[in-house]
Amino acid sequence: MQKVIYVLVCIPFLAWLLMGKIGTAKDRGKECIHCHSGIEEMDENHRFECIYCHFPLNRGGDKGGIHLNVVKNPSDPNYWDVACGRCHQTEIGNLKKSLHFTLDGIIYQSLSLWGGQSEGEDLILGGLGRRFLEDNCTGCHISKGSNEKGFYRSTGCAACHMEYGEEGRYEGGDKGLRSSKKVRARGHRFKRPIEDRSCLSCHRKNHVGSDYLGLFERDTTASFELSEFRGDKYRDYHRLREDVHHERGMRCTDCHKKSDVMGDGRSYSYALQDSKVRCNDCHKNLDSLPHIIPKHKRLHCTACHSQWVFGDFGLSVMAKELSDGRAEWRMGYRFRRWDWIPLGVDQQGFIRPLRPKYQYLISYIDSEGRVVLDSYVPQRKSSGEKGWGFLPYTPHNVQRGRVCYSCHGNRMASGEGIEEELSFDTVLTRVDGVLSPHRKLNKQEQEMLMKPSKEFERWRSKYLLQTPGKGSR
Repeated sequence: MQKVIYVLVCIPFLAWLLMGKIGTAKDRGKECIHCHSGIEEMDENHRFECIYCHFPLNRGGDKGGIHLNVVKNPSDPNYWDVACGRCHQTEIGNLKKSLHFTLDGIIYQSLSLWGGQSEGEDLILGGLGRRFLEDNCTGCHISKGSNEKGFYRSTGCAACHMEYGEEGRYEGGDKGLRSSKKVRARGHRFKRPIEDRSCLSCHRKNHVGSDYLGLFERDTTASFELSEFRGDKYRDYHRLREDVHHERGMRCTDCHKKSDVMGDGRSYSYALQDSKVRCNDCHKNLDSLPHIIPKHKRLHCTACHSQWVFGDFGLSVMAKELSDGRAEWRMGYRFRRWDWIPLGVDQQGFIRPLRPKYQYLISYIDSEGRVVLDSYVPQRKSSGEKGWGFLPYTPHNVQRGRVCYSCHGNRMASGEGIEEELSFDTVLTRVDGVLSPHRKLNKQEQEMLMKPSKEFERWRSKYLLQTPGKGSR
């Protein structure tokens, strides 16, 4: 009798195992729903059997056991060629060459400032620069996700096309996923259009994106922590004037279209080289003052319409070598501010706002406690200049144009620094080492700003007559 009971118990179990071994792909897709019964259907363009995406390397199913071969995120760069790439081969190919994937701009600029862009680079400094990038700067690479509260993000295509909530919890109808305490997407759906919160999972702190919301990262010591912001994920930011386009409800993707974000199949070295967005795509027929002033034809729109720039001056970096080969990093700025906007010239000859990016002072302690570098200022191999760099960029805090004297007669705008007698710290505000192919203002351009001509006074008077209260200090 006991043998009969044993056989009756084992037969269903063996049958279940055999089904797991020899079930077809179609069966396999249906089996998933037994447990994930409430999970959302994908959009009509991605409504495949589960196995089609989640078993990209083995379409026969989960032959090694429950969930052993399942790929939770088929859009991860490790799998996207055999998953997403079967339908989106062109998009994946373009994305692989885009700055969002390669981060070539960040890598090139940083290694150049650390003196690590040549074959004969300094072994200590060059190697340390690459470790600095890997440990601190490439976390926004789309092959890496984010588990930082409020800024959760997956990898690959899902980094942008899957939405994550503030707490990183699944909020759909699958009870099994809802009970999980792991960080998961909000739902089992691709997101389109992309919400700004997805962009801000990377474009935050003092990088283009947070300024669109009027956010400037501040020091986070207790003395600076304002009580009313302690429960806010943006508590570590000052609230400044946001961009007029954000005030009007525009998303990032309203301007930054597919080829701008996902690439166009070509390789680029820095962001401005790849920019496909132009203000005059929407704003045409600018025939009013001060747009018609001949010498203003070289001005990029943001030279007048940006309200502030990220002023992070003097980045002190200390690396302490640990016994296990890893490095412990400490970083802090000499000072941070938003103020008058320094100007420079981009690769196309347009005058744009500049920001310091970055002005390194490097300290390094080896594993035996010896101070190898102490606030060392690196030298660029290409020019022998300090490893301090300014870079033209496009601030995303556009409003009505600033007053005339925010540029004309302004030392900061000309690149000469915040004051005539520069100190050890304020010398960092003087524009030095603008990264090629961009440059700082030349002597003639500085003269035009610092010594306003009679022509300037005529144009300004005409402007004041048309718009009383504007153009003054």
